Amino acid sequence: MLATPMIDVLMPVRNGQRHVRAAITSTLTALRGRGRVLVMDDGSTDATPGILRQLADSNHGAVVVHRNTHSRGVAYSLNQLLSRSSSRLVARMDADDICLPWRFDHQISQISDHAEILFGGYLRFGTASGLLRQPLPLSVSGRVSGYLLQWENPFCHPTLICTADVLRSIGGYQFGLAEDYLTWVRAAAAGVSLRRTRVPVVLYRTSAGQTSGSSDWRHRAMDEVHQSEWRRQLLEIDLEHAPLSTEERIMIRRVRKRRGAR
Repeated sequence: MLATPMIDVLMPVRNGQRHVRAAITSTLTALRGRGRVLVMDDGSTDATPGILRQLADSNHGAVVVHRNTHSRGVAYSLNQLLSRSSSRLVARMDADDICLPWRFDHQISQISDHAEILFGGYLRFGTASGLLRQPLPLSVSGRVSGYLLQWENPFCHPTLICTADVLRSIGGYQFGLAEDYLTWVRAAAAGVSLRRTRVPVVLYRTSAGQTSGSSDWRHRAMDEVHQSEWRRQLLEIDLEHAPLSTEERIMIRRVRKRRGAR
Protein backbone atom coordinates (compact mmCIF):
# COMPACT_ATOMS: atom_id res chain seq x y z
CA MET A 1 0.00 0.00 0.00
CA LEU A 2 1.01 3.62 -0.55
CA ALA A 3 2.35 5.39 2.54
CA THR A 4 -0.15 8.18 1.80
CA PRO A 5 -3.18 6.86 -0.12
CA MET A 6 -4.56 8.85 -3.03
CA ILE A 7 -8.16 7.97 -2.17
CA ASP A 8 -9.96 6.92 1.00
CA VAL A 9 -13.36 5.37 0.29
CA LEU A 10 -15.77 5.96 3.18
CA MET A 11 -18.21 3.13 3.91
CA PRO A 12 -20.57 3.01 6.90
CA VAL A 13 -22.29 -0.33 7.51
CA ARG A 14 -24.83 -1.71 9.95
CA ASN A 15 -25.89 -5.37 9.81
CA GLY A 16 -24.54 -5.73 6.29
CA GLN A 17 -23.49 -9.38 6.38
CA ARG A 18 -25.21 -10.26 3.10
CA HIS A 19 -23.49 -7.75 0.85
CA VAL A 20 -20.58 -5.98 2.56
CA ARG A 21 -17.92 -8.41 1.35
CA ALA A 22 -18.87 -7.85 -2.31
CA ALA A 23 -19.04 -4.09 -1.77
CA ILE A 24 -15.53 -3.96 -0.30
CA THR A 25 -13.88 -6.38 -2.71
CA SER A 26 -15.35 -4.63 -5.76
CA THR A 27 -14.09 -1.30 -4.40
CA LEU A 28 -10.59 -2.68 -3.88
CA THR A 29 -10.60 -3.96 -7.46
CA ALA A 30 -11.51 -0.50 -8.77
CA LEU A 31 -8.92 1.22 -6.54
CA ARG A 32 -6.06 -0.89 -7.98
CA GLY A 33 -3.76 -0.15 -5.05
CA ARG A 34 -4.30 3.62 -5.06
CA GLY A 35 -6.21 3.86 -1.81
CA ARG A 36 -8.05 2.33 1.12
CA VAL A 37 -11.57 1.44 2.18
CA LEU A 38 -12.33 3.03 5.56
CA VAL A 39 -15.26 1.20 7.14
CA MET A 40 -17.35 2.26 10.13
CA ASP A 41 -19.27 -0.63 11.66
CA ASP A 42 -22.22 1.24 13.11
CA GLY A 43 -23.00 -1.13 15.98
CA SER A 44 -23.78 -4.23 13.90
CA THR A 45 -25.41 -7.15 15.71
CA ASP A 46 -25.05 -9.76 12.94
CA ALA A 47 -21.96 -11.38 11.38
CA THR A 48 -20.69 -8.10 9.92
CA PRO A 49 -17.87 -7.54 12.50
CA GLY A 50 -16.33 -10.95 11.76
CA ILE A 51 -16.50 -10.40 8.00
CA LEU A 52 -14.83 -7.01 8.37
CA ARG A 53 -12.03 -8.48 10.50
CA GLN A 54 -11.37 -11.11 7.82
CA LEU A 55 -11.24 -8.48 5.10
CA ALA A 56 -8.96 -6.21 7.13
CA ASP A 57 -6.58 -9.07 7.99
CA SER A 58 -6.33 -10.31 4.39
CA ASN A 59 -5.87 -6.96 2.68
CA HIS A 60 -2.84 -5.62 4.58
CA GLY A 61 -3.90 -2.05 5.34
CA ALA A 62 -6.18 -1.59 2.34
CA VAL A 63 -9.26 -2.14 4.54
CA VAL A 64 -9.34 -0.19 7.81
CA VAL A 65 -12.22 -0.92 10.19
CA HIS A 66 -13.56 1.33 12.95
CA ARG A 67 -16.57 0.61 15.14
CA ASN A 68 -19.29 2.52 16.96
CA THR A 69 -20.28 0.66 20.12
CA HIS A 70 -23.90 1.43 19.28
CA SER A 71 -25.61 2.81 16.21
CA ARG A 72 -24.93 6.51 15.67
CA GLY A 73 -26.28 6.88 12.15
CA VAL A 74 -24.84 7.55 8.72
CA ALA A 75 -23.86 11.21 9.10
CA TYR A 76 -22.02 10.62 12.38
CA SER A 77 -20.24 7.57 10.97
CA LEU A 78 -19.19 9.39 7.81
CA ASN A 79 -17.88 12.38 9.76
CA GLN A 80 -15.84 10.04 11.95
CA LEU A 81 -14.35 8.38 8.88
CA LEU A 82 -13.66 11.76 7.28
CA SER A 83 -11.75 12.84 10.39
CA ARG A 84 -9.61 9.69 10.10
CA SER A 85 -8.83 10.09 6.40
CA SER A 86 -5.27 11.01 5.42
CA SER A 87 -5.82 11.12 1.65
CA ARG A 88 -6.28 14.08 -0.66
CA LEU A 89 -9.40 12.54 -2.21
CA VAL A 90 -12.33 10.84 -0.54
CA ALA A 91 -15.04 8.80 -2.20
CA ARG A 92 -18.20 7.07 -1.01
CA MET A 93 -19.57 3.56 -1.24
CA ASP A 94 -22.61 1.97 0.32
CA ALA A 95 -22.15 -1.43 1.95
CA ASP A 96 -24.70 -3.14 -0.31
CA ASP A 97 -23.64 -1.74 -3.70
CA ILE A 98 -21.09 -2.90 -6.27
CA CYS A 99 -18.26 -0.64 -7.42
CA LEU A 100 -17.68 -0.90 -11.16
CA PRO A 101 -14.06 -1.67 -12.10
CA TRP A 102 -13.44 1.48 -14.16
CA ARG A 103 -14.85 3.83 -11.53
CA PHE A 104 -11.71 5.47 -10.16
CA ASP A 105 -9.86 5.52 -13.48
CA HIS A 106 -12.75 7.58 -14.84
CA GLN A 107 -13.36 9.78 -11.81
CA ILE A 108 -9.71 10.62 -11.15
CA SER A 109 -9.47 11.83 -14.75
CA GLN A 110 -12.53 14.05 -14.24
CA ILE A 111 -12.14 15.54 -10.75
CA SER A 112 -10.98 19.13 -10.46
CA ASP A 113 -8.52 20.44 -7.88
CA HIS A 114 -10.93 23.28 -7.22
CA ALA A 115 -13.92 23.37 -4.87
CA GLU A 116 -15.92 20.62 -6.50
CA ILE A 117 -17.92 17.53 -5.61
CA LEU A 118 -18.15 15.07 -8.48
CA PHE A 119 -20.76 12.33 -8.92
CA GLY A 120 -21.16 9.61 -11.52
CA GLY A 121 -23.98 7.70 -13.09
CA TYR A 122 -25.29 4.39 -11.76
CA LEU A 123 -27.22 1.29 -12.71
CA ARG A 124 -30.08 0.09 -10.51
CA PHE A 125 -30.44 -3.57 -9.62
CA GLY A 126 -32.09 -5.66 -6.92
CA THR A 127 -35.52 -6.83 -5.85
CA ALA A 128 -37.15 -3.44 -6.42
CA SER A 129 -35.58 -2.98 -9.88
CA GLY A 130 -35.34 -6.43 -11.41
CA LEU A 131 -32.75 -6.50 -14.17
CA LEU A 132 -30.17 -3.74 -14.50
CA ARG A 133 -31.80 -0.40 -15.20
CA GLN A 134 -30.12 2.90 -16.00
CA PRO A 135 -31.79 6.23 -15.24
CA LEU A 136 -31.75 8.69 -18.13
CA PRO A 137 -27.98 9.17 -18.64
CA LEU A 138 -27.75 12.95 -18.46
CA SER A 139 -24.84 14.84 -16.99
CA VAL A 140 -25.43 17.65 -14.48
CA SER A 141 -23.20 20.70 -14.74
CA GLY A 142 -22.08 22.91 -11.89
CA ARG A 143 -23.94 25.73 -13.60
CA VAL A 144 -27.39 24.18 -13.03
CA SER A 145 -26.90 21.95 -9.98
CA GLY A 146 -27.80 24.67 -7.48
CA TYR A 147 -31.07 25.29 -9.31
CA LEU A 148 -31.93 21.57 -9.46
CA LEU A 149 -31.15 21.14 -5.75
CA GLN A 150 -33.87 23.65 -4.89
CA TRP A 151 -36.41 20.99 -5.81
CA GLU A 152 -34.81 17.54 -5.79
CA ASN A 153 -31.59 15.61 -5.29
CA PRO A 154 -30.07 14.74 -8.70
CA PHE A 155 -27.01 13.02 -7.19
CA CYS A 156 -26.46 9.41 -6.13
CA HIS A 157 -24.46 9.55 -2.90
CA PRO A 158 -22.31 6.39 -3.33
CA THR A 159 -20.94 7.78 -6.61
CA LEU A 160 -19.30 10.77 -4.87
CA ILE A 161 -15.64 11.73 -5.12
CA CYS A 162 -14.07 15.03 -3.98
CA THR A 163 -11.16 16.41 -2.05
CA ALA A 164 -11.40 15.79 1.68
CA ASP A 165 -10.88 19.52 2.23
CA VAL A 166 -14.08 20.37 0.35
CA LEU A 167 -16.22 18.28 2.70
CA ARG A 168 -14.37 19.58 5.74
CA SER A 169 -14.83 23.19 4.60
CA ILE A 170 -18.64 22.86 4.88
CA GLY A 171 -18.50 21.12 8.25
CA GLY A 172 -18.74 17.57 6.94
CA TYR A 173 -22.03 15.74 6.61
CA GLN A 174 -25.15 17.44 7.91
CA PHE A 175 -27.46 15.59 10.31
CA GLY A 176 -30.99 14.88 9.13
CA LEU A 177 -33.30 12.38 7.47
CA ALA A 178 -31.53 12.84 4.13
CA GLU A 179 -28.00 13.69 5.27
CA ASP A 180 -26.72 13.55 1.70
CA TYR A 181 -29.30 15.94 0.22
CA LEU A 182 -28.84 18.40 3.10
CA THR A 183 -25.08 18.26 2.60
CA TRP A 184 -25.32 18.97 -1.15
CA VAL A 185 -27.64 21.93 -0.51
CA ARG A 186 -25.24 23.22 2.15
CA ALA A 187 -22.32 22.83 -0.28
CA ALA A 188 -24.09 24.58 -3.15
CA ALA A 189 -25.07 27.48 -0.87
CA ALA A 190 -21.38 27.77 0.13
CA GLY A 191 -20.31 28.11 -3.50
CA VAL A 192 -19.08 24.55 -4.06
CA SER A 193 -19.61 23.25 -7.60
CA LEU A 194 -21.48 19.93 -7.77
CA ARG A 195 -21.66 18.03 -11.04
CA ARG A 196 -22.42 14.59 -12.42
CA THR A 197 -20.93 12.70 -15.34
CA ARG A 198 -22.93 10.27 -17.48
CA VAL A 199 -20.64 7.27 -16.97
CA PRO A 200 -22.10 4.69 -14.51
CA VAL A 201 -19.64 3.97 -11.70
CA VAL A 202 -21.70 1.81 -9.29
CA LEU A 203 -24.40 -0.82 -9.32
CA TYR A 204 -26.95 0.67 -6.93
CA ARG A 205 -28.95 -1.95 -5.07
CA THR A 206 -32.65 -1.36 -4.47
CA SER A 207 -34.98 -3.37 -2.28
CA ALA A 208 -38.69 -3.26 -1.56
CA GLY A 209 -38.13 -2.46 2.11
CA GLN A 210 -35.73 0.48 1.73
CA THR A 211 -36.60 3.34 4.09
CA SER A 212 -35.61 5.93 1.49
CA GLY A 213 -38.03 4.34 -0.97
CA SER A 214 -41.17 5.05 1.08
CA SER A 215 -43.38 7.97 0.12
CA ASP A 216 -43.72 9.16 3.73
CA TRP A 217 -39.94 9.23 4.22
CA ARG A 218 -39.40 11.16 0.99
CA HIS A 219 -41.99 13.79 1.93
CA ARG A 220 -40.50 14.29 5.38
CA ALA A 221 -36.96 14.48 4.00
CA MET A 222 -38.01 17.03 1.37
CA ASP A 223 -39.78 19.15 3.98
CA GLU A 224 -36.61 19.13 6.09
CA VAL A 225 -34.49 20.32 3.17
CA HIS A 226 -37.00 22.93 2.01
CA GLN A 227 -37.12 24.50 5.46
CA SER A 228 -33.34 24.93 5.61
CA GLU A 229 -31.71 28.34 5.29
CA TRP A 230 -29.27 26.92 2.73
CA ARG A 231 -32.10 25.98 0.39
CA ARG A 232 -33.59 29.46 0.73
CA GLN A 233 -30.26 30.85 -0.51
CA LEU A 234 -30.50 28.66 -3.61
CA LEU A 235 -33.94 30.11 -4.45
CA GLU A 236 -32.11 33.25 -5.60
CA ILE A 237 -30.65 31.34 -8.58
CA ASP A 238 -32.32 32.40 -11.84
CA LEU A 239 -31.44 30.55 -15.06
CA GLU A 240 -34.25 32.02 -17.17
CA HIS A 241 -31.89 33.87 -19.53
CA ALA A 242 -28.73 31.82 -19.00
CA PRO A 243 -26.99 30.32 -22.10
CA LEU A 244 -27.75 26.66 -21.35
CA SER A 245 -26.86 23.55 -23.31
CA THR A 246 -29.55 21.21 -24.65
CA GLU A 247 -28.75 18.71 -21.89
CA GLU A 248 -29.08 21.39 -19.21
CA ARG A 249 -32.42 22.52 -20.61
CA ILE A 250 -33.71 18.93 -20.60
CA MET A 251 -32.77 18.54 -16.92
CA ILE A 252 -34.51 21.78 -15.99
CA ARG A 253 -37.66 20.91 -17.97
CA ARG A 254 -37.85 17.53 -16.24
CA VAL A 255 -37.62 19.15 -12.81
CA ARG A 256 -40.20 21.80 -13.64
CA LYS A 257 -42.58 19.15 -14.97
CA ARG A 258 -42.30 17.15 -11.72
CA ARG A 259 -42.78 20.33 -9.69
CA GLY A 260 -45.98 21.03 -11.61
CA ALA A 261 -47.17 17.48 -10.87
CA ARG A 262 -46.75 18.14 -7.15
